[in-house]
Parts: sequence; C-alpha cells; structure tokens
Amino acid sequence: MKNKKLIEAKKLIKSIDNDIQIIVERHKYTRGLTCEPTEKRIYLGFRATKIENQTFIDLVNELEPNFFQKYKVSLWLLSVLHEIGHIQTHDEELEEDYNFCVDFLNELKLNNEITEKEQNEYYVRLDLEQMATQWAIDYVKKAF
Repeated sequence: MKNKKLIEAKKLIKSIDNDIQIIVERHKYTRGLTCEPTEKRIYLGFRATKIENQTFIDLVNELEPNFFQKYKVSLWLLSVLHEIGHIQTHDEELEEDYNFCVDFLNELKLNNEITEKEQNEYYVRLDLEQMATQWAIDYVKKAF
C-alpha cells in the first residue's frame, strides 16, 4: 500500500511542479508529510496520528463543508496537495509569526498545558497552514 501511495504522490507532485524535490522518509520515527517551501522540498512520511488526521479533516470540512463526500479524493492525496500548497502560497512575511506559534504550541504541549488534540486544532488554523489547505481544496475543486 505504501508503494502505491508513494507513486501516486510523486506523480501528483511532478504534474504540478516538476522542480519540487521529493524525499521519502522511511525510518520508524518519521511522522506524516512535511515541507520546506523555500527549498521546494516535500518529505513523504506515513505515520500521521489519528488526531492529526482528524483535525485536518475537521478543518477541511470547515473550509469546504462535506468536502470528502463531494470530491472523491483520499486524505493522503489531499495531504500531499496541502504540502504542495505550502510551496505555492509561501509568504515570507508570515514565516516568523508562524515559527513562533509552532514553537509556542510545542512548548505548551511539552509542559502538558494543552493536549495533543488542542495543539493540532490550533496548528491547522495557523495562517500558513490554512493557506496551504485552502490551496489544496481549490486545486481539487478545479481538477475534479
């Protein structure tokens, strides 16, 4: 299954922007998908938590109600599109605030001041995250 998902992701990424570098993360500590927008690099990992998946699904359905019922796209492919969205919508002016917020949320979680669910609910709603998610949604709406 992972090989099929990997092939789908690589084809999708290259069909949108052939210059994006794809790095497959296979070791057991790798989490889900990540991106370095300024480097045009996407890391493909396969270990997102149930909470991470659910908070992403919840945000998608807030931005586009019944998205997964309307558009028969997998969570995996939408997540890959989200990472491409980071590259397509990158805004250097928002980067400093974004990094501060991510570090702050991580610190709150490490100090047990918020739960993993709360951390993810705040995280997916950061400006750069929402911009990438909206880009992914808009791409699917145009393509499908």
